[in-house]
This record gives sequence, structure tokens and C-alpha cells, in this order.
Amino acid sequence: MTRKNYDIIFVTNLPSFYKLRLYSELAKRRKVFVVFTERLDESRNDDFVRGEYGFDYEDISRKSTLGKIFYIAKFCACLRAGKIITGGWNLPSFWAFALMSAKSRNATVVESSIFESRTQAGIRSLLKRIFLSRNSVVYAPGHPHERLVRALGFKGRVVITMGVGLFNVVPPPEFKPAKEVKNFLYVGRFLEVKNLKFLIEAFNRMPDLNLNMVGFGSIEAQLKAAAGKNIKFIGAVDNKDLPAVYRANDVFVLPSVSETWGLVVEEALNNGIPVLLSDKVGCKEDVGGIGATSLEFNCNDAESLQTAVRKICDVDFYNELKKNACKIDFAEIQRRQISAYLD
Repeated sequence: MTRKNYDIIFVTNLPSFYKLRLYSELAKRRKVFVVFTERLDESRNDDFVRGEYGFDYEDISRKSTLGKIFYIAKFCACLRAGKIITGGWNLPSFWAFALMSAKSRNATVVESSIFESRTQAGIRSLLKRIFLSRNSVVYAPGHPHERLVRALGFKGRVVITMGVGLFNVVPPPEFKPAKEVKNFLYVGRFLEVKNLKFLIEAFNRMPDLNLNMVGFGSIEAQLKAAAGKNIKFIGAVDNKDLPAVYRANDVFVLPSVSETWGLVVEEALNNGIPVLLSDKVGCKEDVGGIGATSLEFNCNDAESLQTAVRKICDVDFYNELKKNACKIDFAEIQRRQISAYLD
């Protein structure tokens, strides 16, 4: 490996489409190198990692854990960077970079939020505190993520980025008031953590409303077996076709028991539809805003969800949320996210 200089080195798990866009935009302004450490699992669409690589990179996902650590040791000896930004604290590769490079140039992206990550005493909390102590800067998508790192004792600089990457922003639709609210939508993986059995049980009790499910995953058969006639399974949809799906529905619902951010929430609002969010969704304070474009419910309380659904079905209230959603300038939000990494 020849010695090279870069302004920013990112170390991340997967080449997700929204990260590829972020790194490519940053590479137009700075010298960027990216290390991808993991392989795509079967619970995601192929287009999750589809995109242009407008930057220098290396994929070490096929190396063993020991092989990755040897690579990182050599990497740190040969490459120079203004800053090295790891993708969190949950992988050995991230720890290797944090320990082998100088704290003064170490930074990390913390996508966990105060809603779903423990800060009390215990081995996990201790390890997070140790990891953070090896970093001088934390990039936090939103305010709940900033509160987490502060609760873990981090004293350094925190930069709020207002996102976890750049999704495919489209021109927002012109606001047109709805006459009724009937069609609800979920987009994402079919996994236990998404709390979809809870969602289906709730809509089974509201047969006058439709729930459309986009995605696939390990519990798909269980969900289909439990679903009533008002619940439709659409399957996987490519990213380029999602805007039409969002706009064909009235409300997006994300019932997760753990959701570090929620890029699909941004996509839904960008396409002009209000959202219902569980109290565990990391972006709920920073994207749109509860009461302005969204309603919140308790992810463990069926009555709380049903109350939120009935409230948003009030057409006058719904149209206020929809009007606000159509006004959000996501292009400007993404420009601010890019700028956050250029300081």
C-alpha cells in the first residue's frame, strides 16, 4: 500500500445507496477514501447497495476479522487523513481504527439514539464510554443521538448532521387537500424489531382502513397468516419506484421497537404524506416534527396506535399535516448534512 493523503477517511459497514451519495458529494469538495467492512445480508434489497462510487475506496468485507485488523494496522501506517470517521462502536473494525489512530483525528458517527440504547452501568455502557473516549468529534444525526453520547459522558464536539445519508430527493408534490384518509403504508424489512405483528393486529381491528406492506423478510409468512383482508402485501419495490408508492397512500406508519433513525420517514415526508411514528424512532424530533407532520404512539400500546390512527383520519387535521409535509425543503436539509462533514 503506497502512502497517500486524504482529507476524510470513512470506515463503514455497507455501501448503502444513501451513504454512497453522501460520500460522492463530499468527494466533490474534499479528498475522500472509504473502507467498507461488511457484506450485504439477505434481509435487504439488492438496490440497497446500488449506486455510483465517486470516491476512492476499498472493500475488506471478505477478509476474516484478524485479516481486517492486519489491514487496518497497515492502512493506518500508510495513509494520512485530516480525520478518520468510523460508523459507530459495534464492529471490531471500528474499534481497530479508534485504537490505532490518534484521538485528535478520530471521529465517529453515532446512529444509536437515547430512545433505544442503554446508558446505565454495565459492560455495554462501559465499552461505549471507552470507545467514545478515543474520539474527538461525534457526528450525530439528530438531538436524541446527541443526548445519548452526552449521557455516556462524551465531552468532545458533537456535530448534528440532520440525517444518516442522502436519499433520492424528489420535487415535493403540490398540496392538494384530501377528502378522506383511508390508505396506510409501511415500507421496510419484515423483521421482529420492526414490530409488524403489532401493526397488523391493530389494523385487523380497523377493517375500514387499508394497510399496504412493502418489503420482505424472515417473518413474512407469519405476517401474511395473521393479516386480515384489509392488509395487502406488495413485495419488494426498487428505490426509483418508491415515490409513486408513497403518493398512492395517505399515511406512512413506522411501528419499530428500535429504529436508530428512519430514512423511510424522510422519504415519506418528501413525497407529501404525513407519518405515524413509534416512540422509539430516532428521527422523530428532527424530521418534520411531532404535531406538525406526524403523530407519535407508544410501540407497546395498541390503544395508543389506534388513537393516533383515528386522530390522523380527521380530514381537517390530516390536511394540516399534509400541507406542512409538502413544504419541507429536503434538498436544503441535505446541503446542510454535506456541510456538517466539511468543517
